[in-house]
Amino acid sequence: MGDNIHKDTERTGSQGPHLTCIKYPAIFTSPIVDNPIQPLPSMTDLTATNRQHFNAVASTHHTDFGLFIETIMEEITNRRSWISSRVASEQITKSESESESESESESIRLLDYACGAGTATKALLPFITQAIGLDLSENMVKEYNAWATAHGYPAEKMRAYCLDLLADSPSEGEIQLELELSGFDVVVVCMALHHVADAQRLLARLAGCLKPGGVCVVIDGVPTQTPPATGQGLDTDTAAGGAGDD
Repeated sequence: MGDNIHKDTERTGSQGPHLTCIKYPAIFTSPIVDNPIQPLPSMTDLTATNRQHFNAVASTHHTDFGLFIETIMEEITNRRSWISSRVASEQITKSESESESESESESIRLLDYACGAGTATKALLPFITQAIGLDLSENMVKEYNAWATAHGYPAEKMRAYCLDLLADSPSEGEIQLELELSGFDVVVVCMALHHVADAQRLLARLAGCLKPGGVCVVIDGVPTQTPPATGQGLDTDTAAGGAGDD
C-alpha cells in the first residue's frame, strides 16, 4: 500500500462514526469501466452473480490468492493503530476475550462485512474480543466458521452469518440479525465494495452499526491510470471521506 495510503486527519478526536479508506493499485480490470456502452447490472442480478461466483471459489481461494491475502492481512495488522486506537494495543489472550466479567468498555467488537473466509477478521483477531462476519456467499460463511472451529474459537468470539444488508426482501431471521448489528468499534469492508451496486447505501447502513467514535474501514483497489475507453478515471490522491459527524 505504501504511499497510496491517505488518512483523514480531521477525524482525530471526533466522537462520531467515520469512514476510513485504504487503497492500493487494482490488480483487475472491470469490464463495466472499460466498456461505457455496457449497461450496469441491476442490484438483484449483481447480488446473484456475486453469490454464485464466491460460492464456487470459496474452497480454493486460499491457494489461488494466498500471497495476496497474506499481504492484506499484514498491512491491516501493521496499520491497526492508524485504523483505530481501540485495536492498537497488545494482543488479547483467549482467556481475556472469553471472560464473562468483561465490561462493555473493555470489549472491542469487529464487524467484518463481505467477510469471505475472514481475511480482515484474522488480521485483527488477536486485538479484539469479538468478530462478527457477514457475507452473501453461504460457502464463504462456511469457510469462515470452519476456520474458527479448527482454531478453537467459540462462536462468541468469532462467527459469520449469511446476510446481505441491501436485500430487498430479507427473511424474518435476517431482519432479527440486522436489529442486533450495533455497537461495533470497527467495521471493515475488505476487497468487496467494488462488487456492491449501491455503495453509498451500504456505507450508510454500516455507519449505523458503529458505536459513537467507531470507525468504518474500506480496503479496495482503485485504477492507477485513466481507462482508455472512457477518458475518465478516479483521482487516486483522494481516498477518505466522512461517514458520520465530520
